[in-house]
Amino acid sequence: MTSSMISSLKNRYYGVSDEEVLDKKQGFNTFNGVFLPSLLSIFGVIMYLRLGSIIGSVGLIGTCSIIIFSSAITFITGLSISATATNSEVGIGGAYYMVSRAFGVEIGSAIGIALYTAQVIGLAFYIEGFSESVHFLFPSVNHQLLEGGTLVVLAVITMVSANAALRVQLVIFLFIIASLVSVFTGSLQQIPPIDIDTIKTQLTYWGAFALFFPAVTGIEAGFSLSGNLKSAKKSLPLGTISAVVTGMVVYLVLCWYLWKMIPDEILLTDSMVLLNFSRYKSLVILGIWGATLSSAIGSFLGAPRTLQALSNDEIGPKIFRKTYGKFNEPRNAVAFTFFIACICVYFGNINLIAPVLSMFFLISYGMLNLASGIESFLGNPSWRPTFSTPWYISFSGAFLCFFAMLMIDAGSTFVALFIIIVVYCMTKRRKMSKEWEDIQQGTLLFFARFAIYRLANQRSSVRAWRPNFLVFSRSPTHRSFMIQLASSITNNKGFMTIASLLSSESSDYDRAHKMEDLIREFLNKKKVQSLVEVECVDTVVDGMKKIVTSYGLGPIAPNTIVMGLSNKEEGLNTIVDLIVHTCKLDKNVMIIKETEEGQPKAKKNKKESLHSIDIWWDDVHRKNNELMLVLAHMMRDNNVWDGYTVNIKCLVPNEVAREQRIEYFTNFFAESRLDVNSKILVVSDEQINNCNTIPMFCSTSGFLFVGISPPSKETSHKEYLQYLKKLINSVSQIPQVAFVLNNAEIDLDKIFA
Repeated sequence: MTSSMISSLKNRYYGVSDEEVLDKKQGFNTFNGVFLPSLLSIFGVIMYLRLGSIIGSVGLIGTCSIIIFSSAITFITGLSISATATNSEVGIGGAYYMVSRAFGVEIGSAIGIALYTAQVIGLAFYIEGFSESVHFLFPSVNHQLLEGGTLVVLAVITMVSANAALRVQLVIFLFIIASLVSVFTGSLQQIPPIDIDTIKTQLTYWGAFALFFPAVTGIEAGFSLSGNLKSAKKSLPLGTISAVVTGMVVYLVLCWYLWKMIPDEILLTDSMVLLNFSRYKSLVILGIWGATLSSAIGSFLGAPRTLQALSNDEIGPKIFRKTYGKFNEPRNAVAFTFFIACICVYFGNINLIAPVLSMFFLISYGMLNLASGIESFLGNPSWRPTFSTPWYISFSGAFLCFFAMLMIDAGSTFVALFIIIVVYCMTKRRKMSKEWEDIQQGTLLFFARFAIYRLANQRSSVRAWRPNFLVFSRSPTHRSFMIQLASSITNNKGFMTIASLLSSESSDYDRAHKMEDLIREFLNKKKVQSLVEVECVDTVVDGMKKIVTSYGLGPIAPNTIVMGLSNKEEGLNTIVDLIVHTCKLDKNVMIIKETEEGQPKAKKNKKESLHSIDIWWDDVHRKNNELMLVLAHMMRDNNVWDGYTVNIKCLVPNEVAREQRIEYFTNFFAESRLDVNSKILVVSDEQINNCNTIPMFCSTSGFLFVGISPPSKETSHKEYLQYLKKLINSVSQIPQVAFVLNNAEIDLDKIFA
């Protein structure tokens, strides 16, 4: 395979077509594709129209802390994005593309929609800023017509060519530099007198933060064009970090200068203080218009591409996938963005939009940092960014984002999180399958590794005992009740593995995979949580012994072997062999006898007990009683068996023994907090140890637990087989029976302490 073919396959794996790769060679560089649009968005509405009121409200120290805090969030987010961008191919959609490939399509869709919403609201925000400045100079201009006309012009520019839009931004950048020079050479004498009665209400600290934060979200404009960059891995880190640092330094210097030169009452009153204070007002006007329009262009470039990426991943309508022109402009997405922006502009204003915009950007940045932090923390072999960001840096960025959201408006924070959860659940229900892998499996493996090693270094705790079933089933339909019974006991409490054996003479890997898929399909249909193990073996007995001996992982190896009862001689011989082998390994055994007509029935109401789960008390082998009590208790916790009562049935030789046994059980159940009934029956001495008495007292049992005597060294295979046959025959009239043998070293009686 040639290098070009490998490159082509790699591009397609990451969702980048060969045509897009060719276009990237003619794409944007670091300066005009990342640094310039990011910096122009930073030098926007807030700097020219609201920085003065923020300084007047919270003072120099407060404003500087807001600038540093906001810039720190954006700076850390830039580091996290840079790490993500340099770890894999970056496609169209910028931040959404990165999050969706890290977190998966479900979480990615929620964050992608939040990002798109933030970008559209940002577009309206910048248009409002432009309109406010024009209306200040020309009060007779119709406010709504100006906003609508501006949106139309910007939409046409971005539809025709993103490259042309970025070329316009270079001229705007020069205007902004000139306007700043004009401000720093201005004079207080040029500001008109103020009316004390017009001084505005001062902002709180977090109100000022919410108003200011959109000023530092300009990096969105940069990495939204990631799919159109010549080299995203190089341009995104360099351009983003440079823009954030440059913006922070300029804001801090400008803040100090305005605080030093202009009184607080003027800063609070005059929203156009930078214009009035400057030496050359025309330059500041050009700067204001250029900054607001360039920021709007940045949003107009980014938002449609985020929408396009969502549509490419089948989250949005297909119509927004279509592109036009040399640089693949998503004109349909631009048109839709224009329509939504018109609605936002019509109903909003700067002071209303800014806090909402801050919340959307903060939650987006928080999730971006969280994604990068988790990847770095897990240390998956696939995480090899050329621009590495320590996990604790990314996590601190996520914490700062969510902390700021809570401080701004705790209610809105929970609403935003709720919306993301709703979108996530809706996407999850669609069961979308994508070619890329996400971070979920790596996260689960990390915590599983941590937990397994911790468990391996601790002594077994009786109070933490859980059933870990290894269930042998030829096929899921053959032993469906046994599988569902085992699931009823282990559901949300223990582990279960379905093991199926294929004879090596008639099996191959393809057949084994098909059998595994068949079992998984059955489990999903029945909503049963279980692992699946399919093995090719020479003989069934040897295969079962091999799995019982070797299957498992350290402390979570199976502790109970579950199999179905066979009516054939060969099957009973296999059961005896497996019981003997299992006893040597100190594992429990549960053999299930089932009939089709014996399926459990759901209770009709809470007070009704349809059937009983009976435990045949074994005075000789008390360890069996302990295990049967635990299994019956866990079994009844499941909804299927919730209407059943648990009864212990015990035989005694006389009335005195009966009274003593009743007193013992009453105290035992009270101390152990068990909802169990006891039925003590008086029989002759000959009947006490005779298994044929079982059907006399358990004929109405919905389910019956019966203990099995363990095989002794002196007992031959034939003798134990005869004992097992006799026990099985004694309960032939009872539909469903579990034969239980407790071989574990652990003392389960401590569970009831």
